[in-house]
Amino acid sequence: MKTENLKKMFAIITILGMLVMMIWYGFSVVTGIARPTISTWVIFCFAVSFSFLTYRKSKKPSLLDNIANVIDFVFCWSITVVIIFFGKNIRFSLNIIEIFCFISILFIVIFWLKTKSHENANIFLQIIMVIAYFPMFYQLWNATENYEPIFPWIANLTAGLSNIFAAILAKNKLAIIYSARMVIMLSILLFLILRIKSL
Repeated sequence: MKTENLKKMFAIITILGMLVMMIWYGFSVVTGIARPTISTWVIFCFAVSFSFLTYRKSKKPSLLDNIANVIDFVFCWSITVVIIFFGKNIRFSLNIIEIFCFISILFIVIFWLKTKSHENANIFLQIIMVIAYFPMFYQLWNATENYEPIFPWIANLTAGLSNIFAAILAKNKLAIIYSARMVIMLSILLFLILRIKSL
């Protein structure tokens, strides 16, 4: 199979996986199964949005190579809107890590606008998105009851794995970094969810 066809196949798998995640997680929020922290999702919205913008300005801005970032942009904003308007028992907590993430995103955007260093700004945003997971990890580590549905996150991990194969085929550095960050963080998240289920 030709490389372009493989990339298209992986892109379709990525899109399907993330659509499953978006619909299933949104339903879980509306029904009260998932009880996410709104501030964490707002951070993801801004970080993913600027990640997408800096990626599109980079040297290799192919949407096919990094379709996960494109869908993430729609996914994060859609879920945040669902949480705000339809969520039940939603938590709003702004801890020191989240404040740091908000301020860091602001500084990265200023850095990007002043230097036009698209690649560096994109990489810095991936670091912020790694840090943004830690409040969620902390809550899951200390939880005795699970408020995160497992199957949507499995679908999202499948999408991340598919996207990383497309990115490797394209030899697209930013797409590889985005996908690798996604896969590592989602793997840790799933481990913590499974840990609660085993308690």
